[in-house]
Amino acid sequence: MSLSRDFIARLKKDNPAICLIVMQNGFRASEVRAWFKAGVYDVLEKPLEENILYELVNEIRQKKAQANVKQPGEAKAEWMKRGLVYDLIFGAIKHAKEIWDRSKQCGLSNTPTTVFVVSIDRYKTLIKQKSPKWAQSLRGECTKAIQVTLNEQGLTGIQAIVDKDKLAILLPCQYEDDVKHTARLLQYGIQQRTGYTVTVGIGNHYEDPRNLFASYKEALQAQANKFYVGKNKVIHYTDIDSLYEKPTLVPMRSWMRFHSC
Repeated sequence: MSLSRDFIARLKKDNPAICLIVMQNGFRASEVRAWFKAGVYDVLEKPLEENILYELVNEIRQKKAQANVKQPGEAKAEWMKRGLVYDLIFGAIKHAKEIWDRSKQCGLSNTPTTVFVVSIDRYKTLIKQKSPKWAQSLRGECTKAIQVTLNEQGLTGIQAIVDKDKLAILLPCQYEDDVKHTARLLQYGIQQRTGYTVTVGIGNHYEDPRNLFASYKEALQAQANKFYVGKNKVIHYTDIDSLYEKPTLVPMRSWMRFHSC
């Protein structure tokens, strides 16, 4: 399977505009992330109804038509940004100079330092009895809303889909920045433009972008806690311990003395 993903990655590198679809009997979450990282357009589970495949092919045709009116090189620029996201969150880059050069090529003000993972709330409920095209458009709406919000706030960042319901955003934050405030701005922007709520997990700040794979893992762990604290939340990795603080037990004698007063 890894050989297939390597082959697809090479195809995408040679032709960023190509749209590839993977179909199999089922996908683990790690597999979905790996296929998106390789550059596939979508992943579909078998058995597949003919009308669903037809809708997806039509969607690809429409995107191809839209790409023809885009500025030259825009598709390649988007591919470069996604590629940098994947290489950083999976720890595939060893040299800081390469990260610096690629960050500048992607239009970032500096090299990324912090990973945000945006998880679409109630995703399984939202896509129930919906077509793959609709699910794809849902992720596309969130991607556009994120980019518009970043532009409005004067922030530079890069993003990529990392799972069916998750997107990773890499920002060149400063250590003293209020990253939770930034996350809330993203939440608000997404909800205003799409009508959907999201939960944002935030990893720790790393000056060396080669360590962003750790920030990504931390952000995933943080947003996973929405099942305990509720949806539409902003959760920093450093908040996790406080979410599970053990209650203070009052000795029986003190409790009895209090109630006897």
